[in-house]
Amino acid sequence: MLNIAAIQTQSGTDLHKNLSWMESQIRHHAENDANMVVFPEMAYFQGPKKLWLPLLKDFSTLSQTFSEWAAKYQVFLVPGTLREPVNGDDSMCFNTFLAFDPKGSLIAKYQKIFLFQANLPEKQYRESEYCRPGTETTVFQCGDFKFGAAICYDLRFPELFRSLRKQGVQVVLLPSSFTERTGRDHWDALTRARAIENQMFLVAPGQEGMIGEGSATWGHTRVVSPWGEVLAEIQRGTGGIQATIDVQEIDRARKIVDSWSSRREDLFPL
Repeated sequence: MLNIAAIQTQSGTDLHKNLSWMESQIRHHAENDANMVVFPEMAYFQGPKKLWLPLLKDFSTLSQTFSEWAAKYQVFLVPGTLREPVNGDDSMCFNTFLAFDPKGSLIAKYQKIFLFQANLPEKQYRESEYCRPGTETTVFQCGDFKFGAAICYDLRFPELFRSLRKQGVQVVLLPSSFTERTGRDHWDALTRARAIENQMFLVAPGQEGMIGEGSATWGHTRVVSPWGEVLAEIQRGTGGIQATIDVQEIDRARKIVDSWSSRREDLFPL
């Protein structure tokens, strides 16, 4: 079993304020027996490109800070995602997921594959204008569980989650920053569907409220079971939830409906 804390943030343009709050949450949940703490997409800084672009040079320094916190509080730590510089192009970044073990060692790195695009009444989103897509899935071990990484918009692409399941993943971590409009209409259905389809846990921390350049985000940080049950959720506001994941819950769901063995790889190969 593993006790996971998922944190809901309302990050802004004050880097030091964001980081201080993040550390306070890690400390609090470590003191309350969390083995892992997971933050949303861009928890460390939300703002316009003119403000985050100068921070690209601090990627390594920020990564080191998170490594030190994981060791200090002896938790597995996923600090949400960071903007990682692209070699040879100082105007672009990767949207990068990092995971550290309780000794502070970097155990996983994932660059977001699917870049957000949407035409909403209040705003157009084109993540590809400033972000490069990743090209590889990421699987890593924490305790008795095999984890997979995904980020926000990735949730809309079931082929990624099927690939992770085929690699033996039991828990997917999904740092997110869903817009309020898309979250209201799709968040519940998509988070539960991805968990049910693949009979795995889904841990989905989100941004909440007005962030960045005035984007309204949905929040509703949650942990979903392999049976599609919402085990814990914080809808609005900031803070954290904890949920204990148990491998027996995965076994139970897969025993009741063994849908994985019913797949037709001959017709639908992964």
